[in-house]
Amino acid sequence: MKELLIRAIYVEMLGHDASFAHIYAVNLTQSKNLLVKRIGYLAASLFIDENSEMIILMISTMQKDLQSRNHLEVIAALNCLAKLSNQSVMLAVQDGVTALLEHQHEMIRKKAVMVLLKFNHIMPVEQMDLKMKKSLCDKDPSVMACALNYFQEQIKKNPAGYTDLVNHFVIILKQIIEHRLPRDYDYHRIPAPWV
Repeated sequence: MKELLIRAIYVEMLGHDASFAHIYAVNLTQSKNLLVKRIGYLAASLFIDENSEMIILMISTMQKDLQSRNHLEVIAALNCLAKLSNQSVMLAVQDGVTALLEHQHEMIRKKAVMVLLKFNHIMPVEQMDLKMKKSLCDKDPSVMACALNYFQEQIKKNPAGYTDLVNHFVIILKQIIEHRLPRDYDYHRIPAPWV
């Protein structure tokens, strides 16, 4: 089935209708096999849009995968949520995503921040400023960089409301300029230009 689903992805990439395969993508997200589950999530995020009724069929699977001990399952569910979120999905999984801001794996914390940013675009998230301030002080630079996106948007709307964070932004800028971030964040010897 996973091979046929990959072929259906190619069919849709070529511009043909493969809507008959969309339900199989949703079914594969429920698999116990991690590779099959990830292919199901990938296909579902490519096939389905946020207004589709098939998302309702995936909500319980995503809730379960957000609580998984396997970080790859959690990341697959978060990637799918970043693409397929609407108001009903958001209300169903928001608590699980918020809990992942405390996860031990930095990639999961980063993806959780990204999903919360998507949720905030759909409908204002409760205590979003507090959650993003906490993520801004995360020990991992990738989580901090994701939280900066939220503040960039909010400061454009209300500059006076975030003057208390100027000191934090200066500290982050000094870390970047003084090359205190890991070398992975350098691009052609320029320290973290996207931040």
